Amino acid sequence: MHDAGRKFSNLLRESPNCTTLDDPCLPKDLPMIHWENVLLSASSFRRGHVEIFDVAGRLSVLHVCVLPNLDDDAPIFGFDMIAGPSRVTGIFLDLSPVTTQSRPTLADVVGASALGGFRERRTLPDWGDIFSPHVLAIRPTDRNEVTRALELAQQALEGMLARLAIGSYADDADVIRGQAAYMAAQRRNKHTQRMLSGFIGDGAARKFIEDVLFPTMTLDQSST
Repeated sequence: MHDAGRKFSNLLRESPNCTTLDDPCLPKDLPMIHWENVLLSASSFRRGHVEIFDVAGRLSVLHVCVLPNLDDDAPIFGFDMIAGPSRVTGIFLDLSPVTTQSRPTLADVVGASALGGFRERRTLPDWGDIFSPHVLAIRPTDRNEVTRALELAQQALEGMLARLAIGSYADDADVIRGQAAYMAAQRRNKHTQRMLSGFIGDGAARKFIEDVLFPTMTLDQSST
C-alpha cells in the first residue's frame, strides 16, 4: 500500500508547477501508527491529497483525492483502499461529477468493460449519490483483483491529469457548489469518523476530517 501511495504522489508531482502545501497538523505521540499526508497543488488542479494510514497488523488505508480548479468542471478523482490484518476488504474508485457537464467519466478513461469482472461488489452508502454511475466499489476476492483495481486507479488518474492539463472553463459558482456537495457528503461517512476516533480520539478525528480530508467549502470562501 505504501508503494501504491507513492506512485500516486509521484504522478501528481509530475504536473506543471506542482508545489507542496503546508503539512497538516496531526496528533502527536502515535507510536503504533504510520501516517503520511501529502498535499499538493499545481497549475491544473487546486488540491491533491494522498494519505497513507497504517496501524501494523490491524488496519491500512490508502486515500487519494484530486480536486480540479474552481473554473474547471472536471470530475473529482477519488480512490480508497482499505485492508485489515490479512486482506484488502474494500476498494473504491470514481471520477465523481460536480456538474452535469463534468467529463470524462471513469468508463471514458478506463473503458466500461474494464470495470466489470470483479466478483464481489460493495453496497454504496446512503450518501453515495455523489458518485457516478460507473463507480467501482468492490471487495476484492484475491490478489489479482487488487492488482487490477490498482492498475485501473492509476490509469484513471493519468487520464484525469491529462484532461486537467487541457482545462475546461466553467462557472466558478457551479463548480464550487458541486465540489462542496461532494465534500459535505463524504464528511457524513460515519465509518471514517468511527475508525479514526478509535485511534486518535473523537475531537482529533473530526478536526482531521473537516480540515484535511474533506475541507468545508462555501460559495464565498473556498478551501485550498
